[in-house]
Amino acid sequence: MQGLDVFLTRLIPYAQGCPEPLARQTLLDSAIELCEKTSIVASTTSIMSAPGVGTYYVELPVDQIPVNTQQVWYGDRRLTPLTNEGSLTGAGVVGTTPTHFYESATGEVTLVPTPTDSDVITFRVSSKPKRTATSVDDVLYENWVDAIVAGALKRIQSVPDTPYFSSSGAAWNGLVFHEAVSHARSEALHGRVSSNASVRARRFA
Repeated sequence: MQGLDVFLTRLIPYAQGCPEPLARQTLLDSAIELCEKTSIVASTTSIMSAPGVGTYYVELPVDQIPVNTQQVWYGDRRLTPLTNEGSLTGAGVVGTTPTHFYESATGEVTLVPTPTDSDVITFRVSSKPKRTATSVDDVLYENWVDAIVAGALKRIQSVPDTPYFSSSGAAWNGLVFHEAVSHARSEALHGRVSSNASVRARRFA
């Protein structure tokens, strides 16, 4: 994880007079937007299923929250995603070995049907920083620092009646950021994956 301050030296020269709290907040907002639009930060993790337990919660590092569950495997079998519990109708779900999954809540995955045995469940989940985060995933600094700085500058330079206001600068940095979003989406499809998550079973009455 990287603290937000590591981005400041790349941002402040282009936003003279910008208060550091505002600079940090716009950097965080930019990182969140990049993650939400691209799923560039993703984690894979595995756990053994528990017989009779169908729902599992993916736990991320303290400064991160899930965006969505991208893929789930039960043993060697890749499960088919469902939009919600109601979409089970007509899905052809039979037997006692999971064949489908759906997100019962953000970061909470329910296997269908509920397993009656124990096997390895593997999850791939994309994540983003929390609004209260003070640090971000390493990949955002190592690979996407310029994009995040551009996204922050787009916001800073859009604040009217300030020494750092620049409509042309905001427009340019917006273009840089959105071009980076396109590149990040493409890279995310090929899966540069970290392994910083854990999963725990959640038993429901």
